[in-house]
Amino acid sequence: MIVFAWLFASIGYCADWPTHLHDNQRSSRTSAELASKLEIQWQVKLPTPQPAWPPPARQDFWHRKVNLRPRIVHDRANHLAVAFGKLVVGSSADDCVRGFDAGSGELLWTVRAEAPVRLAPSIWSADDAKENALVVFAADDGYVYGVNLESGDLLWKTRPDQV
Repeated sequence: MIVFAWLFASIGYCADWPTHLHDNQRSSRTSAELASKLEIQWQVKLPTPQPAWPPPARQDFWHRKVNLRPRIVHDRANHLAVAFGKLVVGSSADDCVRGFDAGSGELLWTVRAEAPVRLAPSIWSADDAKENALVVFAADDGYVYGVNLESGDLLWKTRPDQV
């Protein structure tokens, strides 16, 4: 188990981070300004991620390479998205996506996929209304899932190669 801690600036506000690295351009930045002091608001234990690939061999004698480093490391941490006061995080250990209240840390819902969820879910709303917000995520089973952000209800599940 790992401990997942949610930090807020002392003013108690955080800008939305609706997809991996903040936006579709993967800019990794937001216009929100943080106070100089951050405080842990809540924390929760999540299952330790289970990477798909083992670490590489330490060396490749044939090609005369030593001290090799892993090249596929994106699934060694739980990635998250935050929008409309909700935080969602996927898990490669128990095949679940969980929705939390971003302010209190209360677990609101859990959706189980049929395989590990290795990449961050995304939160999207066509009309910027939280009632219509959708959590979209993919799993190793080849399906893309659509879940209601508020309720955690599974709205659809599809295989992109069969559309």
